[in-house]
Amino acid sequence: MVTAAFPDGEDAQGPPGTGRAFRPGEPQPPTGPPLCLAWGKVDGGDVLVTGGSDGTVRLWDPATGGATRTLTGHTGSVEAVAFSPDSATLATGGSDGTVRLWDPATGGATR
Repeated sequence: MVTAAFPDGEDAQGPPGTGRAFRPGEPQPPTGPPLCLAWGKVDGGDVLVTGGSDGTVRLWDPATGGATRTLTGHTGSVEAVAFSPDSATLATGGSDGTVRLWDPATGGATR
């Protein structure tokens, strides 16, 4: 585990072997390759969504290549991601046998 203290006094931790620490609430790096992806629009901008073997869904800004949000809730790998036609809802399916619905603009689960 990597532990760091930032100049503002906040502590952060990161995964072992990465050499990086992340502030609480900051999108975390994937721990494996993406298993699925979808492209959509959120708040008028392009977004790429990936589902991973670590059970997380990540939203990425294709202009910067950076993760903008990490969604958690699946207890197994995320094997399917899809936007509704208007991109207002993101559906994810996992090996845990669940389908989850999210608001991609806020990251909140809707079901």
